Parts: sequence; C-alpha cells; structure tokens
Amino acid sequence: MILRANKKILDDYLLDLKDQLNDASIRSIESHLRTFLDFLSETPLEQCASAAKSYKGYLRSGESRRDGKEKPFSPEYIRKNLASVRAFLVWLRDEKEYTQIKETWLKRNLRVTAKESNQAKPNPEEDGNMYFSVEDALQIARTPVSTLSEERIRAACIFLLLSGMRITAFLTMPIKALDLTTRKIKQWPSLGVRTKLSKSATTILIDIPAYPELIAIVQAWDAKVRGTLPDTGMWFANISSVTGELDTNPVVGQYRSSGFRSDLTQFLEKVGIPYKSPHKFRHGHIRFLRDQAENVAEVEAIANNAMQTVGTMLNYGKMSDQYSWEVIEKLSGGNRVKKPNPAPANVVVDSKRADALRRIKSILNESDLLSEDGAA
Repeated sequence: MILRANKKILDDYLLDLKDQLNDASIRSIESHLRTFLDFLSETPLEQCASAAKSYKGYLRSGESRRDGKEKPFSPEYIRKNLASVRAFLVWLRDEKEYTQIKETWLKRNLRVTAKESNQAKPNPEEDGNMYFSVEDALQIARTPVSTLSEERIRAACIFLLLSGMRITAFLTMPIKALDLTTRKIKQWPSLGVRTKLSKSATTILIDIPAYPELIAIVQAWDAKVRGTLPDTGMWFANISSVTGELDTNPVVGQYRSSGFRSDLTQFLEKVGIPYKSPHKFRHGHIRFLRDQAENVAEVEAIANNAMQTVGTMLNYGKMSDQYSWEVIEKLSGGNRVKKPNPAPANVVVDSKRADALRRIKSILNESDLLSEDGAA
C-alpha cells in the first residue's frame, strides 16, 4: 500500500519530468518508483533513508514482483530501477530540501557495484546471447514464412539489425519516414517517431553487399505496405484479427512492444534461435559495424548514426570470450605494423572531447580495431 502523501510527491516529480522526457520514459520511471513506494509502505519519504537501505535486497528477492512470477528481477531491471530511485531522491534532496539524503548514502545503498555487476554477467557458454549477429539475421531471412504476421516480424528483425533503431522508435515509424532509394530514415518526433529524449536525426539503413537477401527482405515488406497503406501508416503495420490482412486503420495501440515481443518469441522458435530482447538487434548492428572500423572517426560515425554517445556505444555488443580468445591468438602470432590514424584535419575538438577521443583510440587499439587489415 502506498502512502497518500508519498503518491502526491511522486505525482509532482513526474509532472516535473514531462518537459524533459517522452511518455514512454516517464511510464517506465513511474513503474520503478511505484515499486519503491510499495516497498516503503507507510514510511513517509522524509524518513526513507533508513528504510531504503534494504531496497536493493528487496528487488533481488523477487517478492517485489506484481506480475505473479516468482523469479527475481533481472540485473538490468534492478540497475534501471535503482537509477530511477536515485534520481528521484536527488530531486527530493534538491527541490524539497530533504537534507538527510546524502550522495555517499545514495552510492552505497542504491547503486549496483562493480562486483555485483560482474557476478550477474553471463557464463562464457552464454556469450552468444549478448546480441543478434549477422549470421542470426541470415538464418531469420532464410526461414520460410506461412502467414502475414510471420512475414512482418521477419522483415522487422532484419530492419532492426540493419538500422540499429530502438524498438520504440521503430514501432512508431510511419512509412513516409523511410526512403529505401537512399536508405535514409527520418527519426523525427515531428513525424510521430518516438525517439529517446525526443531527439531528431536522419540515420541510414546499412546494406551488406555480401548478403543481398537481407535488404531484399526489407524491400519486399516495404513494397507491400506502400501498396496498401497511406504513407502516414505504420511501417510495422497492423494486421486485422478478422481477415489476417493489413489493417488500413491508421490508429495503433500504445503498447505495441508487448505484441512485438510475443511475435518475436514465436518466430525465433521456428527459426531455431534462442530468444533475446529486440534491443539486442541494436547491439548486433553496432557490433557488426565496430568490427569493420579502422579509426576513431569511423567509430564516431557509427555512434552518430545510432543516435548514441560514443562512450555508451562502446558498451553495446560486447565482445564474447570466444571472440576475445581468437583476437589474442592472432595477436600472439607476431609483430604487425600499425597504420597511422591521424584525427581529421577539419575537426576542432575541445579538451574534454579530445580526452574522450584518446580514450576511444586506446580502446580500439586494445581491441585490435586499428590493425592494418582492419580485422577485429
């Protein structure tokens, strides 16, 4: 049971966020904070510091779940939930003058430590679950479909890997936001595309010449929806539950992602690939491009096209142990000459960005991404 006074403060906080975040982000934060307020029960937020010491353990126990499942929350959910709570408590400290909330206390009690994070990482045998690879995409593309729903989810999988789009942006992308002749994607909130932090950018869909069947799957679905729907309709179009055909009704549900995940789960079973979240297509997109990168400018371009910071992007599609071993074996084979990697002459950087670029270059060298043959 949530204390009424606590609920009112939460409502004030969410109202403060409306001008800063999109609706999907606010709903996610609200869900996290409701879990926190459920945990506090009758304890007023003014006295939350002592009670919240055990909140992280509460999340891990699984007793906090409201969906009937008995297993504990995933480490990633716990990390995000704690981040939401920390931000909320910082707001209470700064805006409501809850002076008993100290920064050191927040870090000690409401943050996933490096040790806890390492303990939650998958075993080496599970490394393949870290992202969808191009090989996975090929297996998906080569799987025959028997229904329009299967054709749609197959095209969606390939599109997500080739575009690196976030799932929410993809599911709200109208047909007119995509131009396959130039492979440009207008990820513009003004067109109704729901992007993270309401950012606007025009990105590019990659084409892998060695595997033309991938872009062909996307082109076939694109032609189908354009031939049936107005350009304001969704590219991931509705399918009528009555006729089984494309639904010309332009109105789409607010929670399309749950239906997408259900379709994805069923189709991956048919393909023979273990289920991973839709976000792992984005990880696979970035991993594939990073493996081709030869210099810092190219890594920066990958991050820009993914509408992501370079620092965050480097955590996407992490290298598996097996792949790491292969790189180490290659490195141990003898000395190799590194080709020079000058920064672009026309780029002016401030000291902070220069430090970031030096860090990136160091990481690239450590990852063998700056080798003469460009192999990773």
